[in-house]
Amino acid sequence: MHVLRWQGKITYFESVFALLVLALDKAFLQISLDQLPKLAQVIGLILSKTT
Repeated sequence: MHVLRWQGKITYFESVFALLVLALDKAFLQISLDQLPKLAQVIGLILSKTT
C-alpha cells in the first residue's frame, strides 16, 4: 500500500486522485497487465469529467 502525503493544501483534484489510487491499490491485485491500457482509458475518462 502506498501512503500519500502532501505538503500544504490538498486540492479537490488531489483528494479525488487519492481516492482513485486507494481504490486501484485494492483492485490492482485482480488486474492483469493486459487490462492496464483499458484501465488507463477509464481513469482518463473519469478525470476529464471531473475537471
